[in-house]
Amino acid sequence: GQEEPTTRLVFFLELAALGPLAIEVVLRGQDLHAVFLTDAPAKARFLEDQLESLSQRLAGLGYRAHFSARARPHEAPAQASPLAQLIRQYADLAEGRDGGTA
Repeated sequence: GQEEPTTRLVFFLELAALGPLAIEVVLRGQDLHAVFLTDAPAKARFLEDQLESLSQRLAGLGYRAHFSARARPHEAPAQASPLAQLIRQYADLAEGRDGGTA
């Protein structure tokens, strides 16, 4: 069998109600995986509460959705995942800071 093509998208959003939000989406066939990264644990919990409803709606369209939401990691930049580093850089740029990159 032929392997399904994979599509990977990353969204960086600034929402009035949630503030900065990054979403990493991977779609392979009908399997949809998404990670929502926020700047605060309370916001991540709020998103987690909404994701079951979104998953059910997508199931109605034939997708198998797998979601998670978490607060942006606060580890040192050298130890952060590439996505966490991008989020931090995006947040620094949005606030007019250099972000400490050379």
